[in-house]
Amino acid sequence: MTASLGSVPLHDLAGMVSGAETTAHAAAAWMPTLALSIRGGGGLDGAWAQYLRLLAAPDTALFTKAVSAAVIIGAGDASAQVLESALANRAAEAAGEAKEDATALDWARVGRWAAFGLLLQAPWNHFFYQVEPPGLYKKPQTFQRRP
Repeated sequence: MTASLGSVPLHDLAGMVSGAETTAHAAAAWMPTLALSIRGGGGLDGAWAQYLRLLAAPDTALFTKAVSAAVIIGAGDASAQVLESALANRAAEAAGEAKEDATALDWARVGRWAAFGLLLQAPWNHFFYQVEPPGLYKKPQTFQRRP
């Protein structure tokens, strides 16, 4: 019995990722393992397989990474604003001061962070990991024989 992710066998995904020539694809070899950990949730396994295909295809990889970075960084900033507001309200309540509106987000700030991910962070990382010298980041030896 072969493990699969949607309609794609995992050994095919591992081959697409780890068998690639560039270090960017080799660095992404963890993806099939992560895909196994979210298995079983509705249509997530098919969506994850499609996402991996888009990352592996040279003509869609940069766009996929840029959109992913924009969504993740934008959502991260929105979450930070909500947490920051909740903590400020807790401090104001303890001091007996008026609370601010906890639901108000600075959407311009969210947009700036999303644009940063879309236009700067994702392209920079995409091209950096394609041109990095092999062996620049050596994996530490966990298990070694003692002399």
